Amino acid sequence: MRGGVSGAPCPECESIRTQTLGTGYTDDGLRLRRRRCVDCGAPSFITVEVMVPATWGELETNTRMKQRDYFRRRNNYQGRTALARYRPKARLDVKVTVRRESAA
Repeated sequence: MRGGVSGAPCPECESIRTQTLGTGYTDDGLRLRRRRCVDCGAPSFITVEVMVPATWGELETNTRMKQRDYFRRRNNYQGRTALARYRPKARLDVKVTVRRESAA
């Protein structure tokens, strides 16, 4: 199965132009994707998709900052807090463990 070029970064060159070579699932139901970098041609690598129990707005701060700055520019806001940063309401911590089972 061959897919399009999408945004999982390459571990070698950090390019986001990677191609999906195959998909599958773990025993726990997590989706696996085998990818290859289009730019550097590095050996294939595997990514995992997991469900995140939070909304996009709670985790993604860049969109909120862009919206705030847009409204401030639009309304000619000149306040002192122009450089204040939005603090996210949730934090995403991910820990991945790969265990190889022995054939004994």
